[in-house]
Amino acid sequence: MKSVNESNEAHRRKFLKGAMAAGLGSILVGCGGSEAISAVSDDSGRETEASANSDSPVVKLTCVIRKRQDLSRAEFYRYWLEEHAPLATELVKTLGAFRYVQSHTLDTNLNPLLRASRFQYDTVFEGITEVWFPSEDELISKMASAEGILANSRLALDESTFINLTQSSYFFTKEYEFLNTL
Repeated sequence: MKSVNESNEAHRRKFLKGAMAAGLGSILVGCGGSEAISAVSDDSGRETEASANSDSPVVKLTCVIRKRQDLSRAEFYRYWLEEHAPLATELVKTLGAFRYVQSHTLDTNLNPLLRASRFQYDTVFEGITEVWFPSEDELISKMASAEGILANSRLALDESTFINLTQSSYFFTKEYEFLNTL
């Protein structure tokens, strides 16, 4: 029987192989994942990175997004909402997602005041995408499938047409909710 560490390592390798097969190797390297990519070929069986906490199975992909510089804000928002959203909705379902949300940055005087109060004068993002998955294991399994690799490839290709990927940030999170009065 496999140990927990061996099982986690096997899942991690499967995820990374699926991500690399989907053409996301350069994104993983750009996000500090070069060690993780080299570990895919490391067959020592030892745990090389911490695995996600499995106490809460739901994982959320959070994407903090900047537009490509060759697009106006209006062009970016129109494409993100009208072209990318329908495509992404179908593709993330292939990856097992159960919720997909776009949050577009408001054009309000409050934003520069808020940024200035936090000394973030040059940091402007166009918005956030959030995608919820039932569990890390299910996401890994779906991403490593032939359909998942194709879905991930199509997502990455479409995102590159309107998102400045080098100035955006993608990461998985676990939510801790403290207030919900609705």
